[in-house]
Amino acid sequence: MAKDKVITLGPNELPNLVSSYRLDGGNYLQWAQYIRTTLKGHKKLSHIEGKDPPRDDPKFEAWDDEDCLIMTWLWNSMTLEMDQGIQAFSKEEMDHLRALLNSTSKPLGSCGLTMNGKSSFNISGSVPQSIWILDSGATDHMTPFPSHFTSYLKVSKRQLIIVANGDHVPIVGSSNVQLHSSLSLHNVFHVPKLANNLISIHRFIQDWNCVVTFFRSHCVIQELITERTIGVAKEQGGLYYLQHTKIGNNINKEELPSSQRETSKTWATSKIWLYHKHLGHPPFGLLKTMFPYLFTKESVESFNLEPFDLIHSDVWGPTSNFISGAKWFVSFIDDCIRVTWIFLMKHKYEVCQIFVDFFRLIKNQFNKSVKRLRSDNGTKFINLKFSKFLKDNVVVHELTCANTPQQNGVA
Repeated sequence: MAKDKVITLGPNELPNLVSSYRLDGGNYLQWAQYIRTTLKGHKKLSHIEGKDPPRDDPKFEAWDDEDCLIMTWLWNSMTLEMDQGIQAFSKEEMDHLRALLNSTSKPLGSCGLTMNGKSSFNISGSVPQSIWILDSGATDHMTPFPSHFTSYLKVSKRQLIIVANGDHVPIVGSSNVQLHSSLSLHNVFHVPKLANNLISIHRFIQDWNCVVTFFRSHCVIQELITERTIGVAKEQGGLYYLQHTKIGNNINKEELPSSQRETSKTWATSKIWLYHKHLGHPPFGLLKTMFPYLFTKESVESFNLEPFDLIHSDVWGPTSNFISGAKWFVSFIDDCIRVTWIFLMKHKYEVCQIFVDFFRLIKNQFNKSVKRLRSDNGTKFINLKFSKFLKDNVVVHELTCANTPQQNGVA
C-alpha cells in the first residue's frame, strides 16, 4: 500500500494569494473566482466540486492527502480575522462551500473581460448595447453584437479566447465599429458568448496615438498631438463606461444613465473654461470657432455664469506718489471674462459712488445688471449708503471671511 500513496500536488505548487485576493468577508465572488481558476489550472477542481473517489478506491489515500494540502491552502487564503473563527469544516459546511463555489461557474448575466488566448476576470451586471467598457487587460476590442459592425468579415479558421471560468469561446468574425463621427474601433472581434462590449485600452492607444487619463469619477481619452478629447468614460462600480456611443447613425444618449450624461456635459464645460482661462479669457464665440466639438447643446446649457453675474472688487492704496491728487484706486473684475475696470480715488469713501456709476454704465452700455459683488469687509464696502444701493438694485453682496483674502483672490 505504501507505493500507492503518491501525492501528485506538491506542498509549494499552489501560489500564495496577495492581500487583495484574500477572503475578508466582503470579496467572496472575487476570491471564489480566483480559487476556481487556480485549482482548474492545476487540474484539481474536483476537490471542491465533490467528485472525490470512493473510499475503497486504491487511489483514495493519495487523493485524501492532496485534499488536505488544498484545505490548508484554502485556510491560508483567508484573512486572519476570517481564519480565527474556522477550526475545521464539517461535511455539511464543505457541501455548502462546494455549492457556493460551483455557483460562480454558472452564467450570472455577467460581462467576461477577456484576452485573446489569455484569461481575465468577470464582472457582474449588464449594461445597454450602446455602452462600451474600457478594459486595461484585454488585448483586442470585442463585442457580442453584430449590429455594431460597419462591415463584416468571417474568421476563416477557428480562433478561441479564454474567459475567466476557463471556458474557450470562439471568435466568429471581425471588422470595424464606428462609435461616433470622430471615433472608431479597428479590428473588433465578434464574440457572441460575451455579455458586453469591451474596448482594449492597449489596442486603442496603439491605433489612435492617444493618452487615457483616469480620474476618480471618469477618464478622458485625448489625442497626443492635438490634445483633442475624443472620448469620456464614466466610472461606475470600478469600471469605466464609454459614453455617447452609437449604433449605426443613431446616437443612443437616452440609453445612458443620467449620471453618465452629466459627466460628459460637465467635462465639456470644464474644458471650455480651462481654454478660456489659459488663452487669456477670449470671447466664447472665438472659443467655439476654435473648439466646436466642445460646444454641444448640453455643455452650453450647463453654463451658469455669464458676464456681469459676478464682479470682484478691492481697494488698493494709499500710494506715496499721487496721480492728480489720487492716492487710491478701486478695481472691478468680471469673473467670467476677466475684463478689469480701474478707477482712481482721492478718498476711500468714494467707492460707493464709483460703484453706482459703474453699475449704471454696465446697464446702459451692455443692457446687463451686476448680480453679485464680492469684496472684503472694509468700511468702504460696508456702510449704510452702499448697502441700501445694493439692496434696492437686488445685488447680492458676497463678503469674504475675516483674515481670508484668498476668497477674493481674483481682485
